Amino acid sequence: TTDDFVAAMEDASGRDLSQFRRWYDIAGTPQLDMEQHYDPARRRYTLHVRQHTPDTPGQTDKPAMHIPVSVGLFAADGEAMPLHLKGEPPQADTTRVLHITERAQTFVFESVAEKPVASLLRGFSAPAQVNMRRSADELCFLMTNDDDEFNRWDAAQTYAARLIAAQIDRDPIEVSADFVAACGKTLADEKLKPALAAEILTLPSEQFLATRQKYARPDRIHRARNAFRARIAARLKNELFDRYHALADKAKYAIDADAMGRRALRNVCLSYLMTAAAAAPVDDDILSLCVCQYETAANMTDVVAALRCLADINHPARDRALADFYAKWKDTALVVDKWFSLQATSEAADTLARVKSLARHEAFNMENPNKVRALVGAFASANPLHFHAADGRGYMFVADKVIRLDRFNAQVAARLAANFSAWRQYDKSRQTLMRRQLQIIMDTPGLSKDTLEVTTKSLRG
Repeated sequence: TTDDFVAAMEDASGRDLSQFRRWYDIAGTPQLDMEQHYDPARRRYTLHVRQHTPDTPGQTDKPAMHIPVSVGLFAADGEAMPLHLKGEPPQADTTRVLHITERAQTFVFESVAEKPVASLLRGFSAPAQVNMRRSADELCFLMTNDDDEFNRWDAAQTYAARLIAAQIDRDPIEVSADFVAACGKTLADEKLKPALAAEILTLPSEQFLATRQKYARPDRIHRARNAFRARIAARLKNELFDRYHALADKAKYAIDADAMGRRALRNVCLSYLMTAAAAAPVDDDILSLCVCQYETAANMTDVVAALRCLADINHPARDRALADFYAKWKDTALVVDKWFSLQATSEAADTLARVKSLARHEAFNMENPNKVRALVGAFASANPLHFHAADGRGYMFVADKVIRLDRFNAQVAARLAANFSAWRQYDKSRQTLMRRQLQIIMDTPGLSKDTLEVTTKSLRG
């Protein structure tokens, strides 16, 4: 039992863990609201922490949890500082666990020679959420210097999301030179694990960016995000080329972590290069590089990565590659599903027309749930640009498929209909269009209980 487990931990550690037991009894994610202050005259860095856990059904006014927070402080040169907590002897350790046990606590670090940049919840020391105001300079610093891998990635995502969000309604879009430089530093850092570099260089998804907007407009989010990708690709074109070639497999194909990380970063480089290539006129050198990878890659990861890049551009090379891929793999159902999804999630202008055509393809079968998920489901859930097209045609297409599916597979139809449930998240025009399609689905004679429940809750819940 939980009590026996905690009792055993208490015996082994010699500590009272009665407060720690609350992790097993209290629902919700604890929130840590933090404020920092640096006093250069006293060389003190102070961290004020307040904790609370939001109310959940049946649990309100929740007591304080025991939350271990691992902390590190970095100097401007990127070096970790030794941590001297007030009231304790000086130590050489550069990471320290602070035990948050009260609703409000203050921690003071002495002998801090300069204003530091704090790395918090290092090693994911607790499943809690930290809320602290960070300047763009701090986020940029952590993106390029933090030696905690998760925190470094999280800083990059937070930094990019903040910058992109600030440009969504601007024209022209301004891309931060500091952010591009930080991407360049990440790309050039050969000591950084390639898998981590790939994740850091991948911008927050359009779906994630939409959740940060009061009323999201997917076309403007896509425009802003792509402007950042295009600027990074243009400014770092030579570096991307160099790293792409340097990461080429020089040995037999392997599936260990290092080899997979190298492939991931190489394909991120290719993706950025193809963003530059997509601009008119198409850059033939980059296009040839992508086609060459598609044609010569010895593994499916690299083949699909190249095909994904080609699927986003309106060029004869796209159609040739897609036709070739289908011809090679048409007898392998899972690979054909991937082929459907690549086209359904394309940002190319003709995507909806292509998806409609694929719905009549010999390999597509409305009675096969996997095919529906691969094509229609992928379009609705993973292509915000075209599903949320301002003219409502994406909504109409998916609603029609929901109604048709409901006649013979109510469960899949209901799951597909759920893609309309977040209509309140979008701008007024899209809200109206999504609600209209929900109402059309709900008014369909003989609608199943499953789909009726989803649409009713979506409209009235």
